[in-house]
Amino acid sequence: MKPEWTRREQVTLHQLRVDRCPLLRATLLRWKRPGEDGLCEACGELEDAEHFLCHCIKYQSARTQVLGPLPDLSVVHEEPDAVVRFIRRVGLLTEA
Repeated sequence: MKPEWTRREQVTLHQLRVDRCPLLRATLLRWKRPGEDGLCEACGELEDAEHFLCHCIKYQSARTQVLGPLPDLSVVHEEPDAVVRFIRRVGLLTEA
C-alpha cells in the first residue's frame, strides 16, 4: 500500500475490493443488521461496491472527475490511487 494512504483508507480499499465494506449498506444487510435493507439512500439501488464506485447518481460528478465517465469495478485493482482519491472526495470515511 502507498505510505500516503491512512490505515483506514488502506482497509477501506481492501474492503471495496472484496465487496465487504461496512460503510456500504449491502454489507450491513449481508451481516443481517436489524432494519437494514441494503439499498442506497440516494437512488434506491443495492448499495454494494460496484454501485458505489460505478453507478450511484449521488457520486456521479466526483466519479467522472476522478475515475472517468464509465468506470467498472476493475478500477479497485487497476487504479487504487484513483479509488482512494475518490473515497476522499466523496467523504465516505467521514460518514462512518
